[in-house]
Amino acid sequence: FKWEKDIVLMKGKRWADTTFLHDASGKPIYGLTYEYDDSWQAEMKVFQILDDKIEVSKEKPIVTRQIQRCGGMFISDDEKRYRVAQNGEPSYGHNLIFCEAKLDWPHYREKIVKEVELESIKYDGKFKAIGMHTYNATDMYEVIDFRSHEFHFDTFIYGCYKRFRTLGGKVKRKIMGEISR
Repeated sequence: FKWEKDIVLMKGKRWADTTFLHDASGKPIYGLTYEYDDSWQAEMKVFQILDDKIEVSKEKPIVTRQIQRCGGMFISDDEKRYRVAQNGEPSYGHNLIFCEAKLDWPHYREKIVKEVELESIKYDGKFKAIGMHTYNATDMYEVIDFRSHEFHFDTFIYGCYKRFRTLGGKVKRKIMGEISR
């Protein structure tokens, strides 16, 4: 399997945890994402996809808590749609939240119908889980991504690289700004 980029829907934005809503044929028609500013503050955005172009709603989504990054695919039953979210309070991936979602373009609103605490989940205990941040399911399987504080050397190196790259970009922008004056 080889991934190939087909089109770029959004350029110049910091979007994270984007989740799509699909029509009956499986084509993505709406989506939710979190857009980050330079201080890494996030705001939920609702968008629709028309002819391979994104239109972001100018309406502010109505959510129960401000920071609830998407935490998996939307779940639908016969009449309702649910968004899986991560509770980022008090820290990233604290637990999972299921919200009943209503979308009537360009308006989006939701309400929390269930919070799943880590203590309520049974797992094999081979590592010390401190939270959960993603839930996905098919007809046959359920998958929960746990968060742990175990040390992983590759994650440590990648984290250092990201911080260095971010710092380098800030220094470069500052220097370039001073040169162009």
